[in-house]
Amino acid sequence: MEVIRMLTAAAVSFIVSIILTPSLTDFLYRHRERLGKQIREAKETPVYYGLHKDKKGTPTMGGILIWATALIVLFFFWALARVTNSLFFERFNFWDRGQTYLPFGLLLLAALVGLADDILGALKRGAHGGGIKVRWKLLLYTGIASVGAWWFYVKIERHLLYVPFLGNIDLGWWYIPVFSSWWSRRRFPPMKPMV
Repeated sequence: MEVIRMLTAAAVSFIVSIILTPSLTDFLYRHRERLGKQIREAKETPVYYGLHKDKKGTPTMGGILIWATALIVLFFFWALARVTNSLFFERFNFWDRGQTYLPFGLLLLAALVGLADDILGALKRGAHGGGIKVRWKLLLYTGIASVGAWWFYVKIERHLLYVPFLGNIDLGWWYIPVFSSWWSRRRFPPMKPMV
């Protein structure tokens, strides 16, 4: 049943995002002069400008679709369970499960950082008019990931890391920095060296 619940939520999320994507894309392209990616001028940063000049005006804030879809799907299943008062639909009500709050809260916090960065970039505010500095974003995302890691370690007593071919490794309190580092690196993949 757990797999069916997850697949149903994923399918509904996919359908909602497919329905919302054209409207959001249209809105962002119509307002790309104000909401588009801002690139610093060639005289300030010639190398950066040469690498990124094609991105000028590219719509930003597409991440809204991700967290808005999650919010819509959570609310839809919650409302369906309340209106029908059916045990069948109650099984799809993820909002009443305590396990939903942490991932959804972390998703919203990370989304707010991204939204703030996109808005500041569109307004040409922040680091050289490009939004939040990378080091501050990294610190914010690491802080968010640390809250999640702490919650897993303290509240759920999670401290094992599964390594293929080796099995479970007990990390103890090291679970928190390992989890935070892994999550932050997913947000900031390593830079490719320029040749």
